[in-house]
Amino acid sequence: MITTEFNSMADSGWYGSVALIIGRAIQGAGAAGLAGGGYTITSFIVPAHVQPVVIGLMGSVFTVASIAGPLLGGVFTSEVSWRWCFYINLPIGGVTIVCMFIFFRTPAHAKSNYKTPIREVMANFDPIGLVLIFSGILCFFLAVQWGGVVDPWNSATEIGLLVGCVLLLALFTVNEWYQGDRALIVFRILRLRSIGACSGFIFFLNAGNIALQYNLPIYFQAIQGNTPVESGIKMIPSILSTALATLIGSVAIGKLQVFQPFLLAAGIIATLGVGLIYTFNINSGLGPIVGYQILYGLGTGLGVQTPNLVATVTSSADDVSIVVSTVSYPQAVLMVGAAAIKDTYDGDVLEGVRQAYLDGLHGGWAVGVVAFGIALLWAIIPKWPGRLS
Repeated sequence: MITTEFNSMADSGWYGSVALIIGRAIQGAGAAGLAGGGYTITSFIVPAHVQPVVIGLMGSVFTVASIAGPLLGGVFTSEVSWRWCFYINLPIGGVTIVCMFIFFRTPAHAKSNYKTPIREVMANFDPIGLVLIFSGILCFFLAVQWGGVVDPWNSATEIGLLVGCVLLLALFTVNEWYQGDRALIVFRILRLRSIGACSGFIFFLNAGNIALQYNLPIYFQAIQGNTPVESGIKMIPSILSTALATLIGSVAIGKLQVFQPFLLAAGIIATLGVGLIYTFNINSGLGPIVGYQILYGLGTGLGVQTPNLVATVTSSADDVSIVVSTVSYPQAVLMVGAAAIKDTYDGDVLEGVRQAYLDGLHGGWAVGVVAFGIALLWAIIPKWPGRLS
């Protein structure tokens, strides 16, 4: 919807400028701190027996917010202005900051490194590792974005980007080993069976989950001709089922004190749900759309918060921030104009365009099935039944 309002670069103004890029970079840094920091703070201020419930609530709130976000974004873009997709963050963020200043007090036992020199604090951010991993991922993203579209896959540019990605990630691995506990990814933490398994599980679970969150709206808008708002409404079954499963699963894990059965159930149900979504065609009805999304959402919800819960509950006070960041890190490493297709094409041409979109989506959904299936394999690794204590 945004790009339909822009007929040239002059129309886009600052939307395509450096300001947007810098703003998004700052927003991403803040979001990363909120995600990992929220779990770390929880481990210090919430009693151990209540942590599963609190972590489940955090996940459910995030999931419910994921309903409001696309819906509000569609309404703002269609009815008001796309700029309100950005403006709306200001009052919400402002209230959050005020609440933190008024109500939050850092517990004394969380200040063990309170007087650490600033140079040591900066070293703990592993700046060399950050540069290496970001550069490697950037090379990979550019390669897959340009490959077969801008440049042939066998071109010097593509080969150079892929080779550069491999070399940079190899240097990153060496740097992480050398940095020890200062590293972004601490190898001694990954050697813990449950933590290593949860890190692999959440990487592949989110790989499938994010792919579905991205391309399901494309299916609704490009194939079924829905508006952004209607597309957001059709996403509600998966979002609500994810939120419900996240809360119930976290509470159940806290009561039973075991987590592996929930990882296994998450992998099985999510793989089944995405496999059924793969069967969507041009004329799929509302029943399959709702039912298959619920299955996919239940599976995702049972697994998406479990690794963070395991990291928070099973770690010592000294290691909790490292463990949480190690488990969360794989999550971080991981539709514009589609609704206008039916207005641009008609007849056989429209059907051909819709089928072309559907063929591409089937490829994305196949990747999702594989990703959830690999996540299921990671769920087998922890020592049965995966006790929290």
